[in-house]
Order: sequence, then C-alpha cells, then structure tokens
Amino acid sequence: MDYLLRYTDSFPIAVVEAEPENEPPEKGLEQAKGYAKDLGLAFAYGTNGHRILEYDFFTHSTREIDRFPTPQELWERWKQNTGLEVPQPGRVAEAPAVYLLVIFLDIVKFLATFKEYSSSYNPPVNIFLSSFFARSNY
Repeated sequence: MDYLLRYTDSFPIAVVEAEPENEPPEKGLEQAKGYAKDLGLAFAYGTNGHRILEYDFFTHSTREIDRFPTPQELWERWKQNTGLEVPQPGRVAEAPAVYLLVIFLDIVKFLATFKEYSSSYNPPVNIFLSSFFARSNY
C-alpha cells in the first residue's frame, strides 16, 4: 500500500496504490482493493498520475474520477452508508502489528539470503537467525 488516507489520526478511510506513469491504474486498484478489504476500509484508489480509479465497498462499484475526494467528502459518504455519526474504526487497529510482523519476516528472509550468497560470513547474522528460528514456528 502506498498511501493510507485518514479522516482523523485514528480513523483510516481509504487506501491508494500508485503505479508508474506507464502502468494502467487498474493494476494499482486491484492491489488497493485487497489492502482495503484486509483493513476493513470503505474506499480504494489506483492511480498512475494521469488517471484515478475509485472502488467503493459500499456500492461495490468502480469509477474513474478526475480528482481525489477530500477527507470530508469521504466522511460524508461513509456516514451516508453506515448511518453512524462518529468514526468507528474497523479491523484496522489490528493491522500495524500484522504489517510489522510481515516486515520483520521479510528482513529475516533477506538476511538469510544475504548470508547464503555473500562471500563474507557474518556471524552476528547467523547467531540472530539461529536464535530467532529456534524460538519460533517459522
């Protein structure tokens, strides 16, 4: 996910996936929809800097728009579809720990790969990896 749009600091409302100029925004939209669904957010956007596509999880519809909506516009649409007047975070509160774990495991995989292909041996990395894998289910 490239950007997490928030109505307030504690209330994310949308995800934006930015693609290179030469890629179609549809590609980014599909990724953004997956992230938004996982986080329980209402809106997903894909853009390549020239076109912007929006997916609305309330209406299950995709449309091309000429600009990103303001936080207030997204909030009004959210209120209209939920009937709630106060932001109620979805599952997004669980997400930071999940993403931190994913990032940590990616770093561990990188270090393991680096050790395998590096001509220089790095004992602290080996000790760290041995210690980590000995204490986990990975």
